[in-house]
Amino acid sequence: ASPPGAPPVPVPVPGARPAAVRVPEEDGPGPRAGTAPMSALGLLAPSPGDRGVPGDRGAGGSPGPDPGPGRAPDPPADEGEGPSESARHLERERRQVRRGLITAITVPVALLALLAAVMVGYYAYVTFSSVLGPDDYAALRVGDGQAEVERVLPRMETLDGSEVRLNVPEPAGADCRYYRPNSNLLGNGRVYRLCFAGGRLTAKDSFATRSTGENAK
Repeated sequence: ASPPGAPPVPVPVPGARPAAVRVPEEDGPGPRAGTAPMSALGLLAPSPGDRGVPGDRGAGGSPGPDPGPGRAPDPPADEGEGPSESARHLERERRQVRRGLITAITVPVALLALLAAVMVGYYAYVTFSSVLGPDDYAALRVGDGQAEVERVLPRMETLDGSEVRLNVPEPAGADCRYYRPNSNLLGNGRVYRLCFAGGRLTAKDSFATRSTGENAK
C-alpha cells in the first residue's frame, strides 16, 4: 500500500488488459494536464497522434497519410522490370531494317565483284591463249599452206583485234585472224593479222593498236 498522500503506483496484473491511469496533481484531484496514459505494466502508452505505420513517414520524418484500417501501404514500384512488349517489338523491327539495309548493300557489291573477277579471269585466259610469238610470226611466208600455218597459231584470237578490224579494212574474200605478240595484261601495243584465201596465207600484217592504219611489218 502507498502512504497517505502519495501518488498511486501501477502494479502489473497477469492477463489484465492495459488500463489508463491518471496521476492526480499534488494541489488537488483531477488528471494532470499533458499527462500521457499509462498501461498496466507501467509504460507510457503512445497517444493517437503518435501512432503510425512503420516506414509511413514523409520527408523530414513526419507521419504520412494513414492507409486506413486493415490496409497495408502500397509497395514501391519494381524498378527491375524488363522492357515492355512494345519496346521489344520495336527493337526487332529495327534489327530487321538493319539486316535489310546490309543485304541491299552487300549483295550488289558482291555480285559486281564476282562479275569483275569473271571478266578479269576471262581476259587473262584469252590473253595467254592468243599469243603468237614474234619469231613464229617472222617465220611465216605469204603463200604458205593454211594447214601448215595453223600448226603454229594459238588456239584463240586476241580481243584487241576489234580495234584493227574497225579501222583497217580486211582484204575482200579473205578470212583474217588476229593475234598478239606478248601476254602483257596491262596493255598491248601491237596486233598481228593473218589473212587466208584459197587455202593459203595471202597477207600478214602487224599493226600498232594506238595508231591503226600504220602498217609496221
